[in-house]
Amino acid sequence: MTLATESDEHQQQERSFVLCYPNTSDLRYRDFIHKNLPLHRAPVIESLVLKSRNPQLFRPENIKLWVGIAVSRCVRELSLRICYDTIDNKPFVPLPSSLYTCCNSLTALKLKGESIFVDVPQSVNLPNLKTLKLRDVTYLNDDALRLLLSNCTALEDLFIDRHGDYDDNLRAVIVKVSTLQRLTLKTRSEYPSVQHVIVTPSLKYLKIYEDGDNLSYIIEDMPKLEEAVIDVAHFLDELLRSMTSVKHLSVRQITNLEEDQSKLNVGTVFHQLEDLKLCILREDWSKVLVWLLRNSPKLRVLNLYTDMHIRLSGKIGALFLNV
Repeated sequence: MTLATESDEHQQQERSFVLCYPNTSDLRYRDFIHKNLPLHRAPVIESLVLKSRNPQLFRPENIKLWVGIAVSRCVRELSLRICYDTIDNKPFVPLPSSLYTCCNSLTALKLKGESIFVDVPQSVNLPNLKTLKLRDVTYLNDDALRLLLSNCTALEDLFIDRHGDYDDNLRAVIVKVSTLQRLTLKTRSEYPSVQHVIVTPSLKYLKIYEDGDNLSYIIEDMPKLEEAVIDVAHFLDELLRSMTSVKHLSVRQITNLEEDQSKLNVGTVFHQLEDLKLCILREDWSKVLVWLLRNSPKLRVLNLYTDMHIRLSGKIGALFLNV
């Protein structure tokens, strides 16, 4: 185990703790933390980082208690990475309700691991949270994420990774945050007809990576968007028509437009687009390129690349003659 403290000029008031799983099953490590963390009396914990793979060494009830102590000490940054090595019957790690309701000091929350159970009370209130990262966690139900985001009134950076091979109890991702500036969404779904909703009028950076055949999007206009990275299987048109203000755009679509039944919208103009990166992945890649070239009057940089064997057969030169 690593137990480390760092301090700034207010050494007696602000501390950081990093608690990591050791390569041993010696329960004395757990007992040491259990006895000494409550003795920490400084009014502010700058950060608490807790990593564990051993459900016997760091039990769910221990983690819940330690997080509760950090909340009572006005923790500012909390990072939990709970990835138990057990194959079956992995225990869930519930977090104390005070984390969601009584932690006005929290500015960054990072949760990783399917054992972390996100059960958000109706009275959630995180007024100073600016960074939220949720990676392969398990939600109570389909409404848990929406409820968590509903009272993050200062949130600027949101990272959601749902690319695991398990059911996290969440169907659609609904993000409605007026203050959000950066959004990264990595997702997959086996549910039929899943539709994600993104309402983020202040967004400046967007990255979407999906792996699934049943996903679609409802996205309101993002007038402040500067950079977007889109890697999807379907519904490219639904995404791009809400990004007409983007300046830097990277696009990769797996499915041919004919198979996808997408329609590249007439009248959509990318007035600010200066830098375009396009993956040559399918035989109809030229349709997307021509459409973007014709509707990007300020384009200055074009980067074409491929990660598959595609026969170009002189197509690129002909494309530019017809734009």
